Amino acid sequence: PYQLRFVRQPEPLGSADAVARAAARPPYLVVAADTLFAEGDLARVAGAAGAVDGALAVQPTPGAGTVRVDDGRILRVVDRDGSTGWTGVPLWPVGEAVHRRLDPLPGRAPHELADAVQLAVDSGAHVSAIQVGGIRGITDPVDLVRENHPDLR
Repeated sequence: PYQLRFVRQPEPLGSADAVARAAARPPYLVVAADTLFAEGDLARVAGAAGAVDGALAVQPTPGAGTVRVDDGRILRVVDRDGSTGWTGVPLWPVGEAVHRRLDPLPGRAPHELADAVQLAVDSGAHVSAIQVGGIRGITDPVDLVRENHPDLR
């Protein structure tokens, strides 16, 4: 039911560059290929993509975290002031307000999607925090083996 787009970057210029190269029209969902999500989370977050200016999937991380959230809204994507209790995960519903921050690309390379989201927040856009369950990174080949062979967990 979803149209998928994959892009290649001639050089690693960041997540915002990759999203801009996909030339999608909002609303759309950006997801990292090296992450497994809890059952139902992807569909639930995708369902919210058209209802807001943008969003970031977050998971609770008591005593840690870098995403500042207040009443379901993102205030800071990367808060260096201390522990926020929320960590962003690589699942981004992108609405028009965030999409507009991709042209021109934000900041200097590497151009990150987090920067485009923060620019939208700073301009007054409603960027929602959507809580998801646990995630598992599968970047390392060992992670792939563990996920495909439950007996090794």
